[in-house]
Amino acid sequence: MTLTPWYPASVKPARVGWYEVRLSFDHGPMMERWHWDGEYWTDELQSDVWMCKPDKWRGLTEAQDE
Repeated sequence: MTLTPWYPASVKPARVGWYEVRLSFDHGPMMERWHWDGEYWTDELQSDVWMCKPDKWRGLTEAQDE
């Protein structure tokens, strides 16, 4: 699997799906897998994460069979 370059949060993904995101904290960055629904990001547990927003994201360069 080939990943795209990192995109800033100001650039929204073109497709709904799962992405690797980078969250920045005082103690350093953390990578997680989050879902983009076309409007909002949510974590793998689909919890309310409105207080936490990724600062960068990246995805796959090609569509994957589901």
